[in-house]
Amino acid sequence: MSITEHPLIQLLTKDASEYFANPNTGWAKAHRAKVEFAKNVVVPALLKMLDEEVTKLTSDPSKAEQLKIALLDKLYEFFSNFLSPDGTSLGFLTVPKQLFTNETIQNPGLDTQLLWKSKDFIYVKSDYLFKSMYVEIDGYKFFFDTSTLEYKKNDEKRELLYEFAGIKDDSYHFLVKYLVHIKTDVYTSANPFVWRSEITTQNKMSEFLNCVCERIKCINVNSPCFDAKTFVKAVRKYERHKKPVEYFICKDAKTFLTKQFDAWLGMEMVKALNEYGKE
Repeated sequence: MSITEHPLIQLLTKDASEYFANPNTGWAKAHRAKVEFAKNVVVPALLKMLDEEVTKLTSDPSKAEQLKIALLDKLYEFFSNFLSPDGTSLGFLTVPKQLFTNETIQNPGLDTQLLWKSKDFIYVKSDYLFKSMYVEIDGYKFFFDTSTLEYKKNDEKRELLYEFAGIKDDSYHFLVKYLVHIKTDVYTSANPFVWRSEITTQNKMSEFLNCVCERIKCINVNSPCFDAKTFVKAVRKYERHKKPVEYFICKDAKTFLTKQFDAWLGMEMVKALNEYGKE
């Protein structure tokens, strides 16, 4: 494995734009900026630092490469606690419980870990990320299209809508959209081709399926119409692929990571000393 193929380098520079249905959202722009910054600034600085430090230890090229890989492995072990697998989020994932010992909570009934996790962050909102994908159920093919999906601007309550748009590549084409609950529901009541995921009444489903079936027959008289059970199964299968995210603003990312790195490094040194003592 070469240095550039190392999991840490891949984690820092991975482009996860497939999760952003709308490339113009603030979250998508911030992600692209992070990737570019990592590629042009962070990774070159990291590789330069590795070269400088390893040169002090050995002049043997093969040993130097092994040392660089070993150092990257350790850095990856640290950063994997805080960076999501796709590299889109900085937060708490698998933080060792030992790192919680320096926090004092007066009330023992409180969730110490939750308070510790959130004290350096400002909560913004929770959301789910969806991507376009094909789903096949009972011999029927569905295409769920997120090209027009707009993610949350605030922390408002919303539900998914599925709007029948026609037939695409021999698949039933549905646009995935959001309905904001604080707004008057004029769009869905006036559009019989829209299905609200939180409404499961038989009358609404029958009306929706009848309209969709008529549209299907107008497009291709030989195309079969799916039933309610098949459609609901397709929607549920699609929704299982959603990616939950919580948006926080770190008050001071540099200080936060420096504190965590110091605590982690101390644990690593104690671990190494214990292993050395056994030998």
